[in-house]
Amino acid sequence: TTPDAERTMLTHLGISITLQKSDVDLEKLKSSSISYIEGYLWDGQGTKEASLLTMEESKKNGVKVAYTYSDPFCVNRSREDFIRLTKEYFDIVFCNTEEAKALSQREDKLEALKFISGLSALVFMTDSANGAYFAENGKISHVDGFPVKPIDTTGAGDCFAA
Repeated sequence: TTPDAERTMLTHLGISITLQKSDVDLEKLKSSSISYIEGYLWDGQGTKEASLLTMEESKKNGVKVAYTYSDPFCVNRSREDFIRLTKEYFDIVFCNTEEAKALSQREDKLEALKFISGLSALVFMTDSANGAYFAENGKISHVDGFPVKPIDTTGAGDCFAA
């Protein structure tokens, strides 16, 4: 962990890299209210196909699609896909300021949020100790963070989305 409590890590996707379309339970998906998909899954062919099937079937069955961009590196590798997918499928987006800046190619975090909110109806953007922003149908709001001494921020975005 760095002095500012940011993570220093190497991502290991573990068993998730084996995910295939055949693993998606379409009956359970149809009875869900929200499907939640990680951006990390866009890196492998099988995981990409499973993610896309989940998005398509969710839309077809009125299930909202929530997506997390996962990491600025994921965004940079698949930026054009993420923009297209956000526009076509994502009802809810979770990201942090660095991921938002990478997707929008804007340096200002609020401009980055505006860009994404033009693609998806509901966007949550965490901003470290500064709290979080959310944009609903283009209207941006902010919730302050509260003072804590961070020890390790690994998993903070996952916890926020949960």
